[in-house]
Amino acid sequence: MKKFILFVVACLFIGTTVSFAQPHMGGRQNMGISKQVLKDSLKLTDAKADSVAAIMKDFQSQQRSIMMDQSLSQEDKAAKRKDLNDAQNTQLSKLLSPAQMEKLKAIRKEQMEKMMELRKQRMDNQSGGGQ
Repeated sequence: MKKFILFVVACLFIGTTVSFAQPHMGGRQNMGISKQVLKDSLKLTDAKADSVAAIMKDFQSQQRSIMMDQSLSQEDKAAKRKDLNDAQNTQLSKLLSPAQMEKLKAIRKEQMEKMMELRKQRMDNQSGGGQ
């Protein structure tokens, strides 16, 4: 159960990447939170949306580095990702109101659910063999 929770937390972090690219890249849907979504959902100015996007992009890059570090155990990676997430939330809370932070949390959760559903569909398609 603990590993499943850590997996879900890890997916949440990965699902919060920020992208300024087209909605589809290489046939795969981009799961990042776009600047426009940040502006519209959180009612942010361009400048504040840019700041939030920059924080999220920076932390996403750090997250990727942790995931790629083969010298770390899964437990160490999970601990580092949690610390990183806490630091990201601290930075974001300096820019966003508590209500905006809650809305961002809801957006992240929704994206996580979409990502998990897509992953499940891919796994079903691979194991089903086109039935």
